[in-house]
Amino acid sequence: ALAVPRQVFIPKPEKFNAPSFIKAVKRNKITSAFLLPSEGQKVYEYCISHNQTLPPSLRTIFFGSAPVTRSFLDKIASIGVSDISLYGLYGATEMLIISVVSAHQKKNYTGKGDLLGTPFSSVKISIMKDDEITIAGPQMYDRYLGEIEKAKWFYSGDLGAVDAQGNIVMLGR
Repeated sequence: ALAVPRQVFIPKPEKFNAPSFIKAVKRNKITSAFLLPSEGQKVYEYCISHNQTLPPSLRTIFFGSAPVTRSFLDKIASIGVSDISLYGLYGATEMLIISVVSAHQKKNYTGKGDLLGTPFSSVKISIMKDDEITIAGPQMYDRYLGEIEKAKWFYSGDLGAVDAQGNIVMLGR
């Protein structure tokens, strides 16, 4: 939205409220949203309890800041317009967004673990001997407060692998 001329709606800093979110989407004809999975769960529960779907203007939802499971994306898809696009973002405070995976890709994934998608071209992924996902790239944090030297790699604490197609797959934490 910042790189191209788009209108952006930023809600007031308050606790997330599903009815307020739905009203804002309708009123402002919002087409894309970023939600935490916990917020998406509240929207799902609100829509189910009020026997309604997401407003038709909402065409794309990105979820991040927590694992985004296939079953969760299926629930959200059930309250959306038929061709709503849903995505899970994999990232960290230290690295911002590392990869994106669509609900369609997750639904078709049959391997072991949680598919997180292909890393962006600027992101370097390394799987350490203990299966920890380590990450480097130009958007990586400079250092933690009080550190002198810049970190070369970010150790995510996530266990994973890179499959034959280059996708990151989380195997645990």
